[in-house]
Amino acid sequence: MAPLNPNPMTTTPYYEPLGTVNWGGLCSVDMTLACLTVQQPHSFNPPPPTDALLADTQTHNNKTEPSGLWTLDPDAIAWMLNKYDQNDSINTPASSTYCYRTHAFTDQAVADAQLRQAMDDYNMIVCTLRGGGYDWVAVSGYVADATTLYGFWIEDPIPTSAHHYYDTLTYWNSVWTPVTSASPNWGGKYVFVRDDQLGNPAPRLPRGRVGPQHPPALSAATLIDPGQAGQKAIAGARANLLDRYPLYSAAITNGTPGKPLLVHRADLGPSYYYLVPLVAHGADPNGDPAKTPVLGAIAIDGVSGELMTAFASDQPAALFSISLDDARQTLIAQGFPLPDPQLGRVMVPGSTVVLTPLLVHSDIAGSNIFRPFYQAVSGAYVAYVNSATGLVVSTLQRPTKILLGN
Repeated sequence: MAPLNPNPMTTTPYYEPLGTVNWGGLCSVDMTLACLTVQQPHSFNPPPPTDALLADTQTHNNKTEPSGLWTLDPDAIAWMLNKYDQNDSINTPASSTYCYRTHAFTDQAVADAQLRQAMDDYNMIVCTLRGGGYDWVAVSGYVADATTLYGFWIEDPIPTSAHHYYDTLTYWNSVWTPVTSASPNWGGKYVFVRDDQLGNPAPRLPRGRVGPQHPPALSAATLIDPGQAGQKAIAGARANLLDRYPLYSAAITNGTPGKPLLVHRADLGPSYYYLVPLVAHGADPNGDPAKTPVLGAIAIDGVSGELMTAFASDQPAALFSISLDDARQTLIAQGFPLPDPQLGRVMVPGSTVVLTPLLVHSDIAGSNIFRPFYQAVSGAYVAYVNSATGLVVSTLQRPTKILLGN
């Protein structure tokens, strides 16, 4: 399966004001603490960056580092995250419940893989040093398939930057350079601070536990019977603690599992899943998903039955307001947008376009993280089509670029 929140995790932006060049670490911490995920649907209220907070945090810089080398070093960033993360206790680094810890690697490929794994394991943004160790940013997601890592999503606090952008792996590796050798603790290493969830009494659900990491092999005998999909979807949601959150609890408790949709992920080879609607009270569980009001939906792997993603709403509404056929015709008429608007769009033969319904991570502040979309695949292009309007909202041009639309 694809990563749970690949493109990327939603957060509240915190940027350095012009002329305030020392708040990058504070802002990166705040964007990490404000991270929104399916297991953590409500953001924290991190302390706003101030010079007083900076001075307090600086007292926790590593005492063995040369004076003046750092504004905030990794030890100070870890201390601040442990202090203000409401899921963790504030303890000393030697404590087993000191959840945020520094990780350093000498091999860049290993570091890239572990940076990705950090987001997979704990579904949280990661604070990262780059540019020789003089620049803190927050990494909020990545783009990958079953075999290849293509790049990372960046939340950048520098006032002159684009703030929120995607770096291909080649470009990211050119700016994620080892910490200066002047540092006795981290010199020559790639450094980030991640949430290890050590000793947490109520941990956030690790992403690595949500569904298989590779597309399953398919045969007629291996697919779950559609009649069991609804039961497995509810059981998976409860087993993964989604019913701890009121919005999901209401959808799971009050919604009736409707007719499951068997979906083939055309971009992931032999990968299939069931999309199970949670039909609102009084509606027909076997009704048309383009018309039947639902409280949410749950996607489970079509072979293993494991939970993949979930969606919930406080207002009953049709999961897909536009039919798959209508969305397909609209896309064929629109074409796939190119990265430069002046270049127009790629028009492809209609016979090459494959559309499938799915839940896609939404990059909208205050959103419920996953929203229904149609995914369109044609050759080298993968587009995400708004299920209400049929308009293309973003295009992934494999394998190197993700293109954001309006």
